[in-house]
Amino acid sequence: ARQRLALKGDVVDLQARALTVLAQATTWLGKSVTAMVDRWRATAKSHEVDADAIVERSVTRTAIVEEIDSLRARTRAVVVSGIASETAASKIVAVREDLRMDGKRITMG
Repeated sequence: ARQRLALKGDVVDLQARALTVLAQATTWLGKSVTAMVDRWRATAKSHEVDADAIVERSVTRTAIVEEIDSLRARTRAVVVSGIASETAASKIVAVREDLRMDGKRITMG
């Protein structure tokens, strides 16, 4: 027998010490989703985001990638107001046409 629970109203409030939702699939439809939490943690085998625009704001950001970090873009612009630093065992810069370095002082070697 098919079982279904439907809750409809102008406003629906759920309040509990703990709430668990268990389902094979969930779908959220709406104009806006807002979460206000002390900590947000998601664990997944694969995490995909598809959006016209993504904006991230934070005081400090750390990304830890165990293997390959890959970015594909038509244009990339990075602006750093302080010091930009990269450390690697080796680095390859490959361009098809122009490579330009502009600065008051450029030191290599």
